[in-house]
Amino acid sequence: MKENPLQEDRIFSIDVLRGIALLGILFVNIFSFHTPYLYGDLSTFAKSPLDRWVFTMIDLFVQASFYPLFAMLFGYSFLLLKQKLDEKGGRFYTVTVRRMLILLIIGLIHATVVWAGDILVTYAVFGFLLIMFINLSAKVLTTISILLYTIPNLWLFYQMLPLATFISKNHISVYDESKAAEVTAVYQHGSFLEVTVQRLQDWYLETGSAFIMLMFMVFPLFLFGVSLAKTKRLVQNKKNDRFWSWVLIITLPTGLLLKLIPYIFEKNIATEHIQNVFGGSILTLTYISIIYLLCYKGKLADFFGMFRDVGKISLTNYLFQSILCSFIFYSYGLGLYGQISYTESTLLAGTIYLLQMVISRKWLNHYQMGPMEWIWRRFTYGNFSQIKKKGV
Repeated sequence: MKENPLQEDRIFSIDVLRGIALLGILFVNIFSFHTPYLYGDLSTFAKSPLDRWVFTMIDLFVQASFYPLFAMLFGYSFLLLKQKLDEKGGRFYTVTVRRMLILLIIGLIHATVVWAGDILVTYAVFGFLLIMFINLSAKVLTTISILLYTIPNLWLFYQMLPLATFISKNHISVYDESKAAEVTAVYQHGSFLEVTVQRLQDWYLETGSAFIMLMFMVFPLFLFGVSLAKTKRLVQNKKNDRFWSWVLIITLPTGLLLKLIPYIFEKNIATEHIQNVFGGSILTLTYISIIYLLCYKGKLADFFGMFRDVGKISLTNYLFQSILCSFIFYSYGLGLYGQISYTESTLLAGTIYLLQMVISRKWLNHYQMGPMEWIWRRFTYGNFSQIKKKGV
């Protein structure tokens, strides 16, 4: 079957959440575009009091809370695709394997010639694995996702704890100041080939060598997203209003407390692990709750509609962010790597996102989907689906 079942009937809150996730991801990612984040402690690059305040706000309220949101939504949409294909008599496994293959190719191109922090390769690989779990019940999926997430990460915390407690921070640091300076020089002044070689090295360090860890940090979020889809938790109704109200009451204080742990106690690899892995993901549920409860409220729905537009073409907007930021910061563009402060880059991220809001709305006034979404679907379904809206 080559028919494309994904035309409309979209759930408003999903697109809103996806659009807001892209904003949070950009606020975090932009630091990695202009600093050697794999080789130096990001907090040490915050020089002025304002920079330190900006870094702290991002660290507490954004860091490690929006990639889980994006991952959960990937799982949620995965089930929606299956349901639509099943309704139309489509071959879910064939279509999904082809869909993940195309995403893998896009991700490999992105990681090679644009940015080392690519997530698409990870999503594609784990997407193949997700196919095997898609028919499990919501309860089983929730149980597996929680166990797969908490047990390995708690075990890792207990391995880190004695190191952080009894060994000098200088002796267990994963950072290398000389390597950070070397990487900065490459991104500032290197040729496109030199930057590409460094980018591949960074991708391997961040993603390639860490795939086992990602298995316990990203894949469970996919499973949890599928479980939310099976119970239709993002469809607006009174039952879900009550559910997300209770989630908000529980997760807001819990998430904030866990995120504050490195600030309450000593900042080290163990406390930062708890802060990001557990505090970040719990705060994700807080954000889902708040956005779900507000995005259907009268005039607020119009406001959230701007985020929905960005979320409807999320693949295009994610790649646009990477391409634009790599041009701004790398040597073959404006070469601003290492040249701007956290405050300036955060303002830049907000400006880029506002630009995406405007472009996304104007684009969707004339087209049904984004250009990258169209390419993805064209190669998935093997035909040229109509991209332009009828009558426009």
